[in-house]
Amino acid sequence: MRVILRADDICALTVPAHLQQVYGPLWERGLPVCLSVIPRSATRFTAHGPEATPPTSLREAPALCDFLTELARAGLVEIALHGYEHRYGELVTGKQAQIAERLTAGLELLRAALPGIPTGSCCRVLVPPHDALSPAGVRAARQLGLRLCSTWAACHGGTRLAHLWSRVRRRAGLSVALLRGGYWATDCAVLDFADRAAVHGPAGRHSKTSDAKMDTATASLLTTRKLMARFSASQSPIALPQHYWRLLDETGAPNARHTSWRRWLDEFVTAAPTAVEFVRYGD
Repeated sequence: MRVILRADDICALTVPAHLQQVYGPLWERGLPVCLSVIPRSATRFTAHGPEATPPTSLREAPALCDFLTELARAGLVEIALHGYEHRYGELVTGKQAQIAERLTAGLELLRAALPGIPTGSCCRVLVPPHDALSPAGVRAARQLGLRLCSTWAACHGGTRLAHLWSRVRRRAGLSVALLRGGYWATDCAVLDFADRAAVHGPAGRHSKTSDAKMDTATASLLTTRKLMARFSASQSPIALPQHYWRLLDETGAPNARHTSWRRWLDEFVTAAPTAVEFVRYGD
């Protein structure tokens, strides 16, 4: 089984020490992580959640750029394009040419900010912000030679109907087609443990639970195990995404979610140390 560990929402406001807090132990073991990077972020991500902020280009964070470049050169980090400004709907609204223009601007900003990263480790994969990508957006990404990795619905048109159909098939235990790009992605809250008040549904949407005692972390882990078991024989990698900032508290220190994630990862690797291979998109 080939697995891609993916961290979303890296941007100019990301603190390198926070990434080290979460992924340092993995890098020490030689495990690569794909970082979905926002070229010009209009959002600040904290333990309290995302907040709107004036757009900031990645080039305005030289310490972060140096940090990412060093890790990429060591083969421990792969950089994926995470939209342009991470605004909701930016890869949904407009015609193909307009979306291609935004993607091109994002690619140019990323490459300018990270010139020292080998071509094979940067800007080959698009992770749509908010899992929202229109059919025109799919064509625009293809036009620019980008592979896609997101939820099944996002890569098949990003419509409400596609999300609904994806949820129905997963709940019924039916198979779904491979993503357009050759990667399975999780349509659930894998490695990203939500608040106890809500549980992520299979399409990455929050749904209220009638059981007040429901342990969301436990529910997420069960979903993860079912997903891994279902696709264990797949020849394509399975992408396991998360939001790194949800694993930290207000001070930047690991929180309870981080503890749950590390426990799951250790169990996962220990249970099948030779059967699981952690890879990058380009491997």
